[in-house]
Amino acid sequence: MKWTNGSNLAPHLAEVLKAAYLNDAYDGPKGEKTLSVTQLIGPPQKLTLERLHAEEIEIDVLDTVPALLGQALHHILERAGAAAPSHIPERRLAVVYDGWIISGKTDLYETKEQEIVDYKNSSVWTYVFGKIEWEQQLNVYRWISECNGHPVKKLSIGLFCGDWRRSEAKRSPDYPARVVSMPVKVWTMDEAEAYIDRRLKLHRAAAEGNIPECSPEERWMKPTKYAVMKHGRKSAISLHDAKPECPPGHYIETRQGESVRCKDYCAAAPFCRQWAADPTNPANEPTLEIAPV
Repeated sequence: MKWTNGSNLAPHLAEVLKAAYLNDAYDGPKGEKTLSVTQLIGPPQKLTLERLHAEEIEIDVLDTVPALLGQALHHILERAGAAAPSHIPERRLAVVYDGWIISGKTDLYETKEQEIVDYKNSSVWTYVFGKIEWEQQLNVYRWISECNGHPVKKLSIGLFCGDWRRSEAKRSPDYPARVVSMPVKVWTMDEAEAYIDRRLKLHRAAAEGNIPECSPEERWMKPTKYAVMKHGRKSAISLHDAKPECPPGHYIETRQGESVRCKDYCAAAPFCRQWAADPTNPANEPTLEIAPV
């Protein structure tokens, strides 16, 4: 792993961020045939490339800030949760499935309600639209817990809205609270095992050299949209997936799609053939040639 400091942070701040990131040691099983829950539900191509290029991957110190804030949140809540007799915080469990070890650490297991709670620091937007990855993650946690003899009847997210605004809360009655509890759909054990089996087959194929490309969902693909615009107005009249006919007195604005994860959130992207060939990769944008006068 190589470290960069693209924002020219003061050296002491850069070192603090780097140390905090490195000190957040993974305490689960390690090896070729091991997967954390986060790795299991994540893209096999991303994980495989990260493992293959572990010494070459670059991380900017500023990119560790979200993880650092998450560490702080979990540490505080872990100490507080441990004070309640019915709370079991930060428990890691593992299951051997088809020759692979799958492990997960739950933020909180509430024994009275038989509930798994996972803490997240995210946005109001996420609260409104949800994230399928959270449903997948918590249901795999439940499957592991049940396999270890700990029954789970409920799943929920304790969401801390990092971009919460008091002014919006006063203005809109539908605006969420700064901290909200989000119930998560509970799958059957058969549904969870079928999902795990599908994901494990993909990771096994990747480990054997048959690396599957990331899906649009895994790339957080934002599709290209076409906006019907009116001169003198900033917002769009309407948005379309395909380029529409332009009404008289209007114009069409192309809002280029992009692979959000590849572009900004994947450390393995520089080593990825799929990203290298992606038309939304800035490196593939055509250069403007100016003809000589």
